[in-house]
Amino acid sequence: MAYAGSVSSKRLYLYLAPFILIPCFFLGSACFFLPSRWVAVRSENTYLINLAWGATLHNVNCQIVVYGDSTAMVGIDPALIRQRTGLSACNIAEYEGMTIFNGTMVLDRYLSQNQRPKFLIFLYSPEDFDPSSQRQVVGLYEAMTWRVGQPNRLINLATLLRRPDEFFYWAGLGWRLALERIGNRPASNDILQFRTAHQGQYPIDAPTATECDTMVRPPSVPNREWIAGLKSYNRVGTTVLVDSTPMAPCDPKLSYFQQTLPPLIDNRFQTIPITSFTTEGRMHVNATGSVLLSNMVADQVLQHMSVDATGRKP
Repeated sequence: MAYAGSVSSKRLYLYLAPFILIPCFFLGSACFFLPSRWVAVRSENTYLINLAWGATLHNVNCQIVVYGDSTAMVGIDPALIRQRTGLSACNIAEYEGMTIFNGTMVLDRYLSQNQRPKFLIFLYSPEDFDPSSQRQVVGLYEAMTWRVGQPNRLINLATLLRRPDEFFYWAGLGWRLALERIGNRPASNDILQFRTAHQGQYPIDAPTATECDTMVRPPSVPNREWIAGLKSYNRVGTTVLVDSTPMAPCDPKLSYFQQTLPPLIDNRFQTIPITSFTTEGRMHVNATGSVLLSNMVADQVLQHMSVDATGRKP
């Protein structure tokens, strides 16, 4: 009887083993396969291919460094800022999910590998001054992919597993996308060097916005502690500026942020025409908006340079 029971137990374990081991294999291998360069260059996703561009830079001297969410990544033209100020500039901003999930990891990597800038400018959309409030409405696939592929993989994996639902979603989506594109040819060199060719800017070609319907987001209260954390990057020789992206006049939360943000940020809270934005994403500017936004940053830098030269307060 005991022998028969033992045989039955072994058969049960053998029966159950595939149902346990196969999912474990796919989840474990996802942590090594999905963040690979091989997958990225076949993804047909220009942004994923150029993910965390700032963290790839070594021994560069960008005197003006812009970090923030995708409104900065899309909108800030370093060439225009350099032309206006005479200072070299780099745009190492990332999309919103990266800044929510990975915080300032890309910026920290950049600062550890390159000369410290004269100006470090943080530029975020108004809602993103409380990143955690936006987590549920932002895709995190690219952010999680980058995080898993960084050194100390087990520690990074433990971070992902704090939210198992997000981890399982990431692994499932990643395998599906990888299998769909496994036969693709590697991306062209123009795509591989897209952000390098634009000094980090990620301009997008999308229709011009005509109304604010696509800009509606959950309400958020600016997080003073988080903003103070950004300003703590201030060092001797580096001026840190925490700025907000302008809003469209038709944005339904304009009046709220006009009241709450000005005491917390370093730039003048402004609006720009709705026709300066695109219909893709939220608050992503087009070429016209990029000129306006980049000139705003350049004007701010020039003002501080003038103050430094005269010793007078702005």
